[in-house]
Amino acid sequence: MSAIPTPSEGNVALVQGLFVKHASLIKGFILALLPDFSLVDDVLQEVFLVVVEKTGTFQEGTSFLAWVRAIARLKVLEACRVKKKQGLFLSEEVVASLCAAAPPESSGDMAQSKLQALDLCLERLTPRARTIVDLRYRQAHSPGEIARRLTWTVDSVHVALSKTRTTLRDCVQRRLAASGEI
Repeated sequence: MSAIPTPSEGNVALVQGLFVKHASLIKGFILALLPDFSLVDDVLQEVFLVVVEKTGTFQEGTSFLAWVRAIARLKVLEACRVKKKQGLFLSEEVVASLCAAAPPESSGDMAQSKLQALDLCLERLTPRARTIVDLRYRQAHSPGEIARRLTWTVDSVHVALSKTRTTLRDCVQRRLAASGEI
């Protein structure tokens, strides 16, 4: 096993700065691969620890996001293996397919703008709509489970989720158009 090169102070500052700059994109990448929102921050922290440990292997001028995505992919696979033993999560083939479909780096600024717009739009939702979004997308409950929790029908949950997604999509598009992003 070869030793990891010792990074220079400049390289450490560069890599840490790039990680902070792209943290939301890295988190979004992990979020797209992990259906369990509670694990996303844990995996992001593990990715950061590996990035810090392997800073000496990053070559300035190469794609930082590609490098970090490779690390994140491995950490996601590791988390999936642990959860898969518990009967949960995605197979390695599915994670690999999702990674291959990841948008190119050049779309990063647009993704950041969309995430910011989405955050603002989520804040503007009614409390009921926020509850449904939280149960479905943050806590990863099925529509059937949401229906049981809220004493609704499953069809009502599907309709509410569909209306909320439409509201969010329209809000994000309006915000991006207003800021000249689209």
